[in-house]
Amino acid sequence: MRHTLKGAVAWALLGLFFGAQGVQADEIVYQPVNPNFGGNPFNGAFLLNQALAQNDHESSTPIPSSLSNSLEAQLERALINRLSRDLIDNAFGDLDEPLESFSVVIGSSEFSVNTDDPAFTVVTIINLDTGESSVITIPNF
Repeated sequence: MRHTLKGAVAWALLGLFFGAQGVQADEIVYQPVNPNFGGNPFNGAFLLNQALAQNDHESSTPIPSSLSNSLEAQLERALINRLSRDLIDNAFGDLDEPLESFSVVIGSSEFSVNTDDPAFTVVTIINLDTGESSVITIPNF
């Protein structure tokens, strides 16, 4: 019993000793790693290299390798922009003469425009490589 009393007293003294010193704590402050969100700007190159090393995505759009490929891509974009502008102008009645039904191949896509219905213009886009098709119905106002 004497031995237990000494142990209890020792533990009580230790508890008083450590309890008397008080508890100290600091605030936990979050520091972001990414420099875009306020982190260290020197982490940017490291994070970019890590992202590039982990990127296994292959681009599906071919990079134009020559001037003729670049010119062809620009002409395709210009034709599609003109076609979409004419379709919108036709839908709002802004064209001098309404569009007639037609079909045109631009790049690897075939665009068929059907204006037989006075209430709608129907555009069918067919990917000639895969055979996939999309149908867009534009109401006429």
